[in-house]
Amino acid sequence: MKKITFKRALIIGPRGIGRAHIRQYIINKIKRIAVLGKKFNKNRIIDLKVPAKKNLNLINIKNYKEIEKFNPQIVSICSPHYTHLSNLKKISFLNSRYIVEKPFFWVKNVNENYIINHTKYLFNKYKNRLIVNLPMTSIANQLKKKLIIKEEIKKIDFNYFTDGAHRYNEIAIDLLPHAISFVLSMQNNFLYNFKIKSVKSFKFSWRCKITINNVLCNFFFKQGQKLEQSHLSFNLNNKKYLRIQEKINNNEFKNYLLINSKKIFINNPMSESLNNSIKSLQNLVVNKSNYYLVQAIMKLTFKLLNYNK
Repeated sequence: MKKITFKRALIIGPRGIGRAHIRQYIINKIKRIAVLGKKFNKNRIIDLKVPAKKNLNLINIKNYKEIEKFNPQIVSICSPHYTHLSNLKKISFLNSRYIVEKPFFWVKNVNENYIINHTKYLFNKYKNRLIVNLPMTSIANQLKKKLIIKEEIKKIDFNYFTDGAHRYNEIAIDLLPHAISFVLSMQNNFLYNFKIKSVKSFKFSWRCKITINNVLCNFFFKQGQKLEQSHLSFNLNNKKYLRIQEKINNNEFKNYLLINSKKIFINNPMSESLNNSIKSLQNLVVNKSNYYLVQAIMKLTFKLLNYNK
């Protein structure tokens, strides 16, 4: 397969994060966009403040037979994580290219080999045609480019509070991909070694202490706090970095990092991550680091969730 210009896109799960995918497809001048979801609201999509949406042909698809007829060139899977694996299998007949939202997939009551082997199988099956969206890699890469970190990083604290509806270990399944991809992107994307020190799961929060490639990491997540915006902060060797989002309109935010009262502009990590994924899939030059990151995320998530069992 050679480089193509995407003209037809499909979003499975258009609510929530799916709207960010729709917005990025519109920005990339994809005029025919189909959506498959239980609660499709066309008015919310039309409300997206995107200049390029002129002449947009938005199609509501009701079943997988209609997907075959639509024949999308690129597909975003933004449905709940427990449906990712089944959705990938149901549309395996397509010759499309795929962006899958984090976490890649999750299945309860299976062993570690099942998780790792299915991850490897899917990346091999859709070779160069599949990317898992990990926006925290964008923040890590921008941080490395914009700031000179002279000393070796020995400790990372990663705190992420969102208004998600997950509880107990489901919070970790949802947010560990952000923390792990950030830590490994600050290094070299490979997982060499790790050691779990503690894991604590509560109804509305989850935390762990773990060394990753000999870097001490403290992860602390909260959900269900009814926040207007998510709250992300991290410490590198005890130096605090806070992400600030300034609302432009209902759909757009300017992003900054606040470091010792100094505000540094960064590109929107979600938009940049999705845009890079679209460009990579157009050219079939999917970076292998995405696979290594996803493999590490799946492995560490399994180990952490089963640590106290």
